[in-house]
Formats: sequence, C-alpha cells, structure tokens
Amino acid sequence: MDGMDILDGLDCNCNFDGHEPKYRQIAKRIASFLQASNTPEGSKLPNDKELARRFNVAVMTMAQALNELAARGMLERCVGAGTFVRTPIPSTATASRRIAIVCHQTITMEGGFGTGLLLELYRRAPEFGFDMIQLRRTPDEYERTFRDFGLHGIIVLSEELTFLPELSMHFKAGMNLAQVGIWYRNYNEFSFGTDHALVAKQAVKYLHGLGHSRIGVFNGLGSNRVRHYSSTLRINGYMRALKELDLPFTQEWLISYDETCQGLYEKLACLKESGNLPSAFLVLKLPQSPRIYDIIERLDLKIPDDISLVGFDEPYSSERRMQSLTTFSQNLPELVNRVLTRLDKPRNSTANSAVPSLLIERNSCKCLLSTEK
Repeated sequence: MDGMDILDGLDCNCNFDGHEPKYRQIAKRIASFLQASNTPEGSKLPNDKELARRFNVAVMTMAQALNELAARGMLERCVGAGTFVRTPIPSTATASRRIAIVCHQTITMEGGFGTGLLLELYRRAPEFGFDMIQLRRTPDEYERTFRDFGLHGIIVLSEELTFLPELSMHFKAGMNLAQVGIWYRNYNEFSFGTDHALVAKQAVKYLHGLGHSRIGVFNGLGSNRVRHYSSTLRINGYMRALKELDLPFTQEWLISYDETCQGLYEKLACLKESGNLPSAFLVLKLPQSPRIYDIIERLDLKIPDDISLVGFDEPYSSERRMQSLTTFSQNLPELVNRVLTRLDKPRNSTANSAVPSLLIERNSCKCLLSTEK
C-alpha cells in the first residue's frame, strides 16, 4: 500500500476555531475521512512531516493528532515503519462509554481512601452513562489497553512519581485520562485530589489549637518497607507546620514501621519510659489504625486521654475503633464529580485546583485547653 496516497481527496484546509485544540480538530477530520472511504486495514499514511505540511501545522501538532487516533484504535504507529490503518475502525457515533480504573498493582478494598473512592466512582458512574471496569496496568500498556477494551477514558490510581511524565505524554497526545488521589501542582491538567502537604499542615494546626505542642507521626511503610509518596508529602507538611508554629521536634517522634507494625510497641514504650511521649500523633496509613490502637492499649495508655490521634481519609471498616478516629478526609463526592465531568467532556480540559479536605471530628482527640507546656 506504500505506493498510494490513502488520504488523497482529504480536505486539509482547516479553519481552526478556538474551542478545541488543533490536533483534535485534525484527528476528527482524518477519522471522518477514513470511515467514509472504508480505508483497508494496513493502509499506510503519509509521514508526519508531510501531513503537517498539508494541514499547515507544526509536526508536533500533527503527531498529537495521529497519536490520539492510535489511542482510539484507528491507527497503529510503528517506530521506523510509519503509521497504518487498523481494522475495524470504530464508529464515533457509537463510541464506548467504558472507563477503566487502572493501577500498577492489584486494586484492593483496603478500608481507606481506595475503598471510598471505588465505591463513589461506581455509585456516580451511571449518572454519566459510564461503564466501569478495573484493570492492573502500567503506563506503557495504556495505549494498547485503550484500543483493546474500546475505552472512553482511564482513571489512574498510582503514587508512582516515575509514571507522571509518561502520563503527561499520553494526556498531551489526546488520551482521555485522569490521575486520582494526589493533586500535583506541575500536572494539574490531569491530576485530581488534595494537596497532601497542605492538609498535614492543617492537621498539625488543628491539634495545636486543642493545646497540643508535642506532636508526632505514625509513618506506616509499604510491604517493601518504602515510604509511600503520599506519606512523604504529609511529613513535609507536618515539618513545615512545626516550624511555622515554633513547636518542638525530635526524630524519635517520627515513628516508622512496616505493615505489621513490627517495632512500634518498643518505640512507643521507650518514649513513655523516657517521659518524651508526644500527646498527639498523625496517623498516615489508615488501614493500620486498629493495630495502633491495640499497641497503645497494651502500653496502658488511653485514647484520647493520653494520646490524641488524627488520621487522613475516611475509614470504611466495621472496626469499631477506626470509626472513632478524627480525620482530615478527601471530599470524595466533589473529587469524583470533578473526575467524571472531566472524562465526560475532555475537550474542556483546563488546569484544576486541589480538592479541599474535610475535617470530621470524632472522639480520638482531647482538648488540653492550651495547658500543655
């Protein structure tokens, strides 16, 4: 098919309007032409530079248009070989409304943020006409996943910073995606969530307002004993709040432990024996809260009389003690509404702000009436 020009007859004189990016307008024009002409599978398109000349746009703009069609399964982009038509070409009139929730690891109902997010996504999806599925994928598989599952969009659940540049590349190429959980200032066109550092500062200031000046952190690590990026952001916010409020700090108050809470009892016991035990702690990993409660009780300490606790995100568990935890939570209805609205109308994509957090006060914090010295 190399010898023929399959786009012969395509009107490339676009009168671009300002309501939609140029590359998307080009993609629509090429898609309509290929569908109307019943272009055979395997037909090769002219190269990007030639097509850019015809449409009178930059080569990068042309590449974005072709990448969008590749993400939709209409074209196949082969490095060094060219761009080819795939079959069957999906009809835009019957475009899929299937949304994939993807993560680089298996998505589990862990009892914290992930559980609440999934429940809210499935609850709200029918309002937008979306059919939700869950997949385990990494960014290098997204393009093929879009094609194989006939997706309308992807919701990415991941804290992997290394993935963000690739997600940005997919987004700029026209892929309909949203990264959910953490709001990244430098990727605010497609990332949705709270500003974790800011929320941690709010939590410290809340405890300080109750009279606490000695505030520590329960920093649960992952199964590979590596700190989650969300925890890193919250610790940064915690440290900035201590500095702004001129509160004391010792490294012993930043307590790290694995997912089994191994070593936590010994570290708290040492602090208690030395008289250096904080009166309040931030709990960074919500699913570990029941074990934290158990360990505190084993030390003959009471919550909130001896130790006040503030967690992040909402507990979705029948565990009685988790239901008593004061939390700074993501506003899930607002977060999910923003995400699904963006996926529903991707052409209206603009930079978005962080979702404000919600303080939900329960009975895990004691007011010291500013008497603590």
